[in-house]
Amino acid sequence: MEILNLAWVFFKIGVISFGGGWTIVGVIQHEVVAAGWMSAQTFADVVAIAQVTPGPVALNAATMIGFRVAGIPGALAASLAVVAFPMLAVALVLVLLRSTRVDQKKLSDAFRVATIPLIAATLVSLSITPSLAWHVWLIAAGSCALSLFTKLDPLLLILGSGVAGAIIAAVRL
Repeated sequence: MEILNLAWVFFKIGVISFGGGWTIVGVIQHEVVAAGWMSAQTFADVVAIAQVTPGPVALNAATMIGFRVAGIPGALAASLAVVAFPMLAVALVLVLLRSTRVDQKKLSDAFRVATIPLIAATLVSLSITPSLAWHVWLIAAGSCALSLFTKLDPLLLILGSGVAGAIIAAVRL
């Protein structure tokens, strides 16, 4: 029965997930923590791993959450459910675009209006995780500054942040 619950939760998430994975991470957190599948801190850890794993963050998070809840069948159910509706929606849009004229800029602007607040909500929900220590904020601020004011490759920033966090965690043990 847990697999059906996973599939239903992630199908609903897939229905409202437009604008990329980060727009929906806050919703995933709400659903997963409310269901009691993991704590907010564990979810933050899952998202960190999902981000450095190749592929979309929402799909990676769904796969890892599904695996933690119900093993391989749970991972498959959550993964397939989260992409089912978007794939059907894309197919429908392609069919409609072939038969009608749509102003691409207006469509893009409409999606952007909803995407920005969702990303902001995700940022806020992940930043208030109770166990975020001072060093996490320092690494985040440093990465943000380097991203804004240099042309460093984002992959290097992510890897460097991970190494810095690992070193600080090792020293604190």
